[in-house]
Amino acid sequence: MGVLKGRQYDVIRRLEREEFTGRQQRLSQVQFDDLLRSKEVELQRSSTVRKIQRDIAEKVGLGGMEWGEKNDNQIAVDIHNVLRRRKFVLLLDDIWEKVNLKAVGVPYPSKDNGCKVAFTTRSRDVCGRMGVDDPMEVSCLQPEESWDLFQMTVGKNTLGSHPDIPGLARKVARKCRGLPLALNVIGEAMACKRTVHEWSHAIDVLTSSATDFSGMEDEILHVLKYSYDNLNGELMKSCFLYCSLFPEDYLIDKEGLVDYWICEGFINEKEGRERTLNQGYEIIGTLVRACLLMEEERNKSNVKMHDVVREMALWISSDLGKQKEKCIVRAGVGLCEVPQVKDWNTVRKMSLMNNEIEEIFDSHKCAALTTLFLQKNDMVKISAEFFRCMPHLVVLDLSENHSLNELPEEISELVSLRYFNLSYTCIHQLPVGLWTLKKLIHLNLEHMSSLGSILGISNLWNLRTLGLRDSKLLLDMSLVKELQLLEHLEVVTLDISSSLVAEPLLCSHRLVECIKEVDIKYLKEEAVRVLTLPTMGNLRRLGIKICGMREIKIESTTSSSSRNISPTTPFFSNLSSVFIAKCHGLKDLTWLLFAPNLTFLEVGFSKEVEDIISAEKAEEHSSATIVPFRKLETLHLLELRGLKRIYAKTLPFPCLKRKKMALSLQSPPCATLSASIQKGRWKTLAAGFSVTPLPAVNSSLRRSIPRILASASSSSSPSSSSLEAGENNELNAVSAFSEIVPDTVVFDDFERFPPTAATVSSALLLGICGLPDTIFRNAVDMALADSSCAGLETTESRLSCFFNKAIVNVGGDLVKLVPGRVSTEVDARLAYDTNGIIRKVHDLLRLYNEIDVPHERLLFKIPATWQGIEAARLLESEGIQTHMTFVYSFAQAAAAAQAGASVIQIFVGRLRDWARNHSGDTEIESAIKSGEDPGLALVKRSYNYIHKYGYKSKLMAAAVRNKQDLFSLLGVDYVIAPLKVLQSLKDSPAIPDDEKYSFVRKLTPETATHYHFTNKELIKWDQLSLASAMGPASVELLSAGVEGYANQAKRVEELFGKIWPPPNV
Repeated sequence: MGVLKGRQYDVIRRLEREEFTGRQQRLSQVQFDDLLRSKEVELQRSSTVRKIQRDIAEKVGLGGMEWGEKNDNQIAVDIHNVLRRRKFVLLLDDIWEKVNLKAVGVPYPSKDNGCKVAFTTRSRDVCGRMGVDDPMEVSCLQPEESWDLFQMTVGKNTLGSHPDIPGLARKVARKCRGLPLALNVIGEAMACKRTVHEWSHAIDVLTSSATDFSGMEDEILHVLKYSYDNLNGELMKSCFLYCSLFPEDYLIDKEGLVDYWICEGFINEKEGRERTLNQGYEIIGTLVRACLLMEEERNKSNVKMHDVVREMALWISSDLGKQKEKCIVRAGVGLCEVPQVKDWNTVRKMSLMNNEIEEIFDSHKCAALTTLFLQKNDMVKISAEFFRCMPHLVVLDLSENHSLNELPEEISELVSLRYFNLSYTCIHQLPVGLWTLKKLIHLNLEHMSSLGSILGISNLWNLRTLGLRDSKLLLDMSLVKELQLLEHLEVVTLDISSSLVAEPLLCSHRLVECIKEVDIKYLKEEAVRVLTLPTMGNLRRLGIKICGMREIKIESTTSSSSRNISPTTPFFSNLSSVFIAKCHGLKDLTWLLFAPNLTFLEVGFSKEVEDIISAEKAEEHSSATIVPFRKLETLHLLELRGLKRIYAKTLPFPCLKRKKMALSLQSPPCATLSASIQKGRWKTLAAGFSVTPLPAVNSSLRRSIPRILASASSSSSPSSSSLEAGENNELNAVSAFSEIVPDTVVFDDFERFPPTAATVSSALLLGICGLPDTIFRNAVDMALADSSCAGLETTESRLSCFFNKAIVNVGGDLVKLVPGRVSTEVDARLAYDTNGIIRKVHDLLRLYNEIDVPHERLLFKIPATWQGIEAARLLESEGIQTHMTFVYSFAQAAAAAQAGASVIQIFVGRLRDWARNHSGDTEIESAIKSGEDPGLALVKRSYNYIHKYGYKSKLMAAAVRNKQDLFSLLGVDYVIAPLKVLQSLKDSPAIPDDEKYSFVRKLTPETATHYHFTNKELIKWDQLSLASAMGPASVELLSAGVEGYANQAKRVEELFGKIWPPPNV
């Protein structure tokens, strides 16, 4: 393969690392180079032992007339006799099956003979069969490597023929996604194109129909097709081609993909859920090992397709380009309407997901259509006629059409439908005709915020998978009885919010065995004092929230007491994720001993929890020998004020992952907790997982300061605590979802609303100078008395030095008083000077180091100009945390996230104010048109962008004006709220069923994965694209913010000039 030549040096280094030294190393490299320069031993699927022997014989000087008369075994002996006396490196390029070296005559390489066999393959299975357990992956080229190869192929003359061509050429190169084969072929095709029009046309073709590009079929797709042809059987091939229905770079959920395959008939659903899932995962594994799918590095539950491999799959699906309308995939390309098709009767699969289609009116005769993806559009209405002529439609996905509120009764004409997904829609009533779809086996109604009833669902007697979790639907006894009538039901997700339903449901053995995910919430103590959980072998996720039970027990499977439960009983053998929140009566969670495969545990805001695992109860159940949490990867312990220990015994936590760990412990007994973890381990956790001990504050002061919330160290969990133990107010309720930061000068109302984080700024310095009795005045006076500043020659440099010293001294005092981070304002007069910002941050950081403030406790607040964003990127690469402010557009937020900014701050109210008095901003008008507040809409889009694409940034919502704003933002990392809003929250009792204010997390990483972004929003932001995307609102507000901060900094220096030297120093 050409890739091997492209990475020759890497292979040489790998070979050199293995045993070769000195003269032998040099010899091996010469032999290796000779092999690469001469004819390589290339093996296609039709290779035979004789062909390999012939190629090797030619290399070593064997052959002749008599060879034609020898059989394979005799030739093997001749080759072996020659090679066993030599040190050799044998290269086998592009092999598709195991090569029996003994049959060829090649001595098996070993340390003793110093020989090597290197081979390339597109299949990890071949690596295993060849006895290689540590293969060297030849990955795609990095962006700059790709660009270097593309430039070399296209040539300097072409690239220099017009000033716009290099920029267009970069776009073309990006379409190749680092695949050397594509870079070479497409680069050669473009080498003679010297007009902007030709390059623009190339981009259009590669975007809309890459198979039409010159050389794509013959030189790229046909080569890649060998991998497809090598797949074993039509089932494997069909499953692979199905993956091309998703957009470019789309993360495909593995289990969701298997559900599609089951409903398409690729996998027989009658084999049972466990067996079908195992078969599906085996297929996915085979495709990954064949390099036809890529497993997501961060989240192993997802896979995706390389763009060029996806083009190959679409080309195969269209009968090698002969029937392009057989499989129509226009996913994620910004369509506003259904595309025109010449002959609808030929269409078998159509994917229009991730677009902007609002309405579908047309009716087409789609006699052959089996699959229709319409998820993640802006669908408002689908006409009754649309579904009339799709008699063979098997899969219909309408999920995440958030404005879709009704379906026509004609849905009943989809008589072949087996898969139907309506999750994340606003449909309030399902059409009666839905209950006539007798072939339906998969129905997803999760997260349907308006759904009122599904009475009649028992008519879907063939149903096997039913999703109901987190919908408005109330699970009552009549619905439970209907679910019991579904004889084939294997998987159900649901919520239990009524004690009248909890007991009979959990006593229904058949329904319990079907539960995959369940949230138990709002069960009061007087109704359910003890929650008894039965054996739930299929349960994957369990949430228990805002419940009053005093204890959680395991249902005994014996006639005697629970003391006889076997310590090896797998009550929850598949349970992987557990969320416990605001269950104030619980003392322990000892039942987790019986969840041996738990990987995620979050326990928060449950003030009476003393032990995660109670040693006494473990002894009672004869379970003291069980070592819990052997597979736990992520642990969140949030505001457990009564927590004494995780377990009385030392726990190793062998699988705990550093990058996903988030301990936010603000409870006093940390010393006791550390004793329950292996010696030395706690320090490692604290260093690696953002476990920041409280600063050294006077203990009596700390006890007197109630916490509003803990540090937010995980994007996937709520990160706040109650204000006062025992208070059930709205401030408690909202603090369970977001970190609430008081919008106040820290010395004002410090006792009433103590901040958990703080900002030191020019405005704060002006306030301190205006109030001489504040606790921070000494920090300013000491800065003004600094001899190193006083000795500077010019007034300008002296005042700048005083400013830096004062802001750092105050910041140092704040670090001692708040548990979270302190953000230091960077002089806004440098907002358009990247190097100036970086120098200023380095100066401030040096001063902080002099007063022993750890850099982990610091943020540096920088205006979100392009220069500021670029400075943030460079600073973050040094490990310095940045805080981007004056963000008023999605482009700024996305660019800051791509730069790796630690915190991104959006001013909600200021955008609203601008919209009331101005017009002409496309982004704002789009939000208003969809019925959203522009500030709240920007926070939502930015949050979903950050979490969907895995950026590390935390999002901060500022300029929140009222409680409704705050309720609409629940789940965002930080909310800066005015004192009057906090006081109103504190004074208002929290009522779980309050219709006016719903204490529901509005923003979650889970829902972010389903949020749709256009291609224009998913670009790699640069200075030009940022400037083009920023509308008048963001331009004006950013400019005004920078000017205001700059004026405040100037006023501080002027004030220092008047009061220096301070009278009391």
